[in-house]
Parts: sequence; C-alpha cells; structure tokens
Amino acid sequence: MLAGITGVLIASFVWGSGPFQSSPQIQSSAASSTPIVVATMPVDGARIAPGPFTLSVTYDRAMAPDSMSFATGPQPAFPACPGAPRQSPDGRTYSIECVAEAGEDYIVWFNYGEYMNFRAAETGMPATPYRVRFGVTAPR
Repeated sequence: MLAGITGVLIASFVWGSGPFQSSPQIQSSAASSTPIVVATMPVDGARIAPGPFTLSVTYDRAMAPDSMSFATGPQPAFPACPGAPRQSPDGRTYSIECVAEAGEDYIVWFNYGEYMNFRAAETGMPATPYRVRFGVTAPR
C-alpha cells in the first residue's frame, strides 16, 4: 500500500468514503477543469499473470512532476511496488514496477482521501480520485 506525498512515496492506509469516480467509467474532460483518468494498466477487472508487472495511470492532461498518490482506500489491497514511480515525457502517465502474487485481488486508488497529489501541471488542480480493481491468476 503506497500513498504519495509530493515527490515521495510512503506506506499508508487511507480510510474513508466519498463521491469518487471509479472505473470502468472513463469520462470526457471537455467540460471538466479537473484532471481525469483516461487509461490504466492493468485495466479495471483484468486478470494478470503472477510476477512482475507495470502499474500505470494516464490522465487527460500533463500532470505536476514528482507529485502522485498511489493509494489504498478502505480495502487495503495494494501490490508490492519496490521501485519509484516515473513520469512519461508528455507528463500524462505515471508508472511503477510492481509484483503480483498468485491468487490475489488488488484495489489501487489514484488519489484518495487526504492523498490528492496527482495534480494538473498547469493549474495545480487535484485529479478526480479513481479506483481500479484487478486480480492475479492462480498457478496451475
């Protein structure tokens, strides 16, 4: 379980609830001044193979450098992610290398509760919280 503070990742549980945008609905940003998620990897509902994988989130606009919140919500189910997140050259995508355990189910939030550090580069506006769930296949 990871939650980001500008430029730093820390381990944390985040408890609470609220009116959050969650997958699989991806909204259009045309009428929104708030940054929104347009893609994740894995996608919501995916089943992935056990072992190393890349967790990523892409926003509809450039996001502030070194400012992110990969977080747990009321369901603490975050994969092990030993590395540091990296931002794409266009500033829209953050990714981190993680390891999936066979048979596990994960829930990852991009911004949640007090951890709202995914922010637009231009305005500093925090992104709408977004949740993705995915599972890991069991070994045969």
